[in-house]
This record gives sequence, C-alpha cells and structure tokens, in this order.
Amino acid sequence: MDNNKPKFYEKLSEHGKKVYENISKPLSDRFIELMNQEKPSEDATGELFYNTEERDFLGKENLVLLGDLHEADAEYYMLDD
Repeated sequence: MDNNKPKFYEKLSEHGKKVYENISKPLSDRFIELMNQEKPSEDATGELFYNTEERDFLGKENLVLLGDLHEADAEYYMLDD
C-alpha cells in the first residue's frame, strides 16, 4: 500500500479509488480520520455508521467517497439535505 494513502483507501471500490486519485482539493485530516474509523460512532443510530454531525461533514467534503464506503450514510445525507 502507498504510505501516502489513508487506510480507508484499500476498502474503496475501483470507482472510489479513481475518485480518490483524481480529487482536486486535499481531504481534511478530520475527513480521513472519520473515514478510517473501524467501528460505528457511539451515537450513530440504526444501520448508520456516523452521527448526524459527522455525516453532514463527510457528505459536504466528499459525498462520493462517503457513499462508496457507507452507502446508508450517504443516502441519509442526501435525503436529509
């Protein structure tokens, strides 16, 4: 694995990897930290992985990557937006 890529990169689909490799704006440290998270957030509900604030942040920063790893969170973000 390329040491410059975050852990979540390996979990991305081929499409997600292409999106990651072609982003024009660097991802924030917080985005990378949340996407590298192994367990759902403590206050996430139902089938969702993130809480409302985290999901809003991730969706605004890069909805495609969020949806690639956590489809339910991305769908909920789009419905709630």
